[in-house]
Amino acid sequence: MPKSRLYSIDDFELKDKVVFIRTDFNIPVEKGIVEDHVRLKAALPTIQYALENQAKVIIGSHRGRPKENNKKEFSLEPFGYYLGKHLNCEVIFIDEIGSAIPSVLLSSLNAKKIILLENLRFHPGEEEGNEKWAECISSYVDIYINEAFSVSHRNHMSVGALPRMVKQRGQGFSMKKERDTLDYIRESSPSPFVLLSGGVKVSDKIKAISRLIDRLDSVLIGGVMAYTFLKVKGVETGEAFIQEDSLQAAEEFMDRLCVREKKLLLPVDHVVVPVNGKDKRVTSDAEIPKGFCPMDIGPRTVELFSENLQGAKTIFWNGPFGKFEDPLFAKGTLSVCEAIAQCENTFRVVGGGDSIAAVFKLGKQGSFDYISTGGGAALKYLEKGTLTGIQSLFSTEK
Repeated sequence: MPKSRLYSIDDFELKDKVVFIRTDFNIPVEKGIVEDHVRLKAALPTIQYALENQAKVIIGSHRGRPKENNKKEFSLEPFGYYLGKHLNCEVIFIDEIGSAIPSVLLSSLNAKKIILLENLRFHPGEEEGNEKWAECISSYVDIYINEAFSVSHRNHMSVGALPRMVKQRGQGFSMKKERDTLDYIRESSPSPFVLLSGGVKVSDKIKAISRLIDRLDSVLIGGVMAYTFLKVKGVETGEAFIQEDSLQAAEEFMDRLCVREKKLLLPVDHVVVPVNGKDKRVTSDAEIPKGFCPMDIGPRTVELFSENLQGAKTIFWNGPFGKFEDPLFAKGTLSVCEAIAQCENTFRVVGGGDSIAAVFKLGKQGSFDYISTGGGAALKYLEKGTLTGIQSLFSTEK
């Protein structure tokens, strides 16, 4: 019996084949203008390759969490202009995504025309994993390619049911690069290995960090999630959000680090505001007074984190260290980002929306070996070594 394997787009003969490319265009649009976002740019080489090899290309993506009353806000129509400009082709936009219209237009497609489907989440069958809708699309698709690593941890129609119904299926160039990079992080990147984690939910990240625990040398935790750990240590956390259902997991994780003689660094000072107003920013020591809420790590924590990064050979960073979206509280994240960028002879990977935003804000893209499109999916991959949407790609068909 032939062995199932994961193929890539360049394993297939594409000429005159209908190729469905699942992308991730879940990115901001300002006044109808599409931002030149890392996820969008990452998909272009795969689409371009398909066109150059004379495939008939259909692009599907989701964007946001649309409801009946805000669908216009999450339309993919603005992306048509962006794709046409960067791929030098005509984009046929289809807003009736549940219909057979795409199949009717296939005969007119060529290397200068592509089909862009409206936001897949406008159809209730996307998030439900609807197999009937998947059957409809698969009936006119020859090859399925996944370039949406960032949603491949979800069992949605376009990353689960659909690929399983298309005999020839595989990954795009960006998906392959993402997997190769995260596999390297999981298995063989050099030591000392420093992992930096921020953001909100301990439960979302602790499993991924735990999977790497024997490879790590230091774990640096900031952001909202740090206060759950500080609470376990008996530090006064003021009015910080504490993920109560993760206190035990945090304590067990700290014990595991201690037994293995791994270093755990938590904030030693904080930028805080009174709960009754943000106009009174002050810096507190490790103990946060009652009535104050932490919004960013303080200068001594930035110094502590920066010093610990020196000499690292591998750095993986996911999540901001404060309320980064507010310029008043972005300094800690930006300062640590700068420190990472200054490390020499280091393999550096960053993931997560706000972390990536910090990298771009400072213009430090060139200082990172890889900018992950994954966010939560990257963490899940580090934990499991695979994702639901990736498992759906394995086949014996080439």
